[in-house]
Amino acid sequence: MTYERRAAAWLLLAIACFLLSVWKGEPHRGYGDMREYFDNTESIWLMGELGYTPNAAAPGGKEYHRYPVGLPVLAGPFLFAGLGLERVTSGALAHRTVVAAMIPLLALCACALALDLGRRM
Repeated sequence: MTYERRAAAWLLLAIACFLLSVWKGEPHRGYGDMREYFDNTESIWLMGELGYTPNAAAPGGKEYHRYPVGLPVLAGPFLFAGLGLERVTSGALAHRTVVAAMIPLLALCACALALDLGRRM
């Protein structure tokens, strides 16, 4: 392994540690907007409701999404992986924790892409 590749690997490891140190993956203590993204993701992928989330307290029992649906659409594979892991671990690992892992993973991929583009210039 060349020096450049070792340096890139250490840099990505450091970025991953930073991202995981500020990551709030626990579904009930995370950021408020993330809970809404989780609700949107579940309503899109599990209920087929693209425009709104079921909410008994809202008029008509439905609440329209406040945020764009791009991230919830991309989170589909993470949702199904999380549901599978939640089933295998008997609920010890919540499916929303796996969906929340999407944020640091996408950020790390963006950093790796920026590093690669920087090397090529």
